[in-house]
Amino acid sequence: MRFLNLLGNKFFSIFFTYLLGQRLKDTLCGTKVFFKSDYEKIKANRTYFGNFDPFGDFDLLFGASSSFGETDYENGGWANHLRKHLDTREKHRFFHNLAISGDNSKGVLARIENESKLRIRGKPKEEWAIFIAIGTNDSRLENKKPITPEDEYRENMIKILKKAKELAGTVFVIGGHPVIEKICNPWKQRDCYFLNERIKRYGQIMKECAEKENVPFIDVFSQLEKRDDYGSLTDDGLHPNKEGHLIIYSIIKEFLENIKY
Repeated sequence: MRFLNLLGNKFFSIFFTYLLGQRLKDTLCGTKVFFKSDYEKIKANRTYFGNFDPFGDFDLLFGASSSFGETDYENGGWANHLRKHLDTREKHRFFHNLAISGDNSKGVLARIENESKLRIRGKPKEEWAIFIAIGTNDSRLENKKPITPEDEYRENMIKILKKAKELAGTVFVIGGHPVIEKICNPWKQRDCYFLNERIKRYGQIMKECAEKENVPFIDVFSQLEKRDDYGSLTDDGLHPNKEGHLIIYSIIKEFLENIKY
């Protein structure tokens, strides 16, 4: 049988090389041939199956604990709402949430290429979108010093966006959200401080980097900051609760719908 398989491979490789004018070494695996009449029947019945691509397109999200869905144990946070919105029968998308609690721009920069390539696996970059939502942990102070100085954060973000654009056809940047400072200043009685002015400043750097790299920026902070009820949208002062995640999702969803994504 192996001998016949070898002969078949040789014959069809020569035949299809002649037929297509392009050298082929192996055609048996995956080669399917239809009569034209049969293909016309398949074409005529496509509407029976619906306009559904079973392989779809793909989204990757790089972020930290809020992107991961921290404190929304029932629904999985805004990212899971977004996954369910994008992954439909009519427009199938595979959404990979690669957020890591506590991560910052240094961590994302170190892992974005390898983690993306493990999932992209040679597929066309036009089929992929990457969402970047990182900056709040960079802005925090520990021992009265920033985890990531502003200049370093800007440099990291530019590198992240350039790499993301090499890997995917579409890239989005999602800004951070406010915190309740009387709880986060300090956070859990440690020498760790999250301050809204710093989060806003790093969000501005994020926006400037996105504009420089011609990448859409989704401003979450300013829309939540002006809400009188924001204190009710977080239980621990740092992460959105169930309702907070839902509102963040609605902000992102509205932005994507406005640009026809």
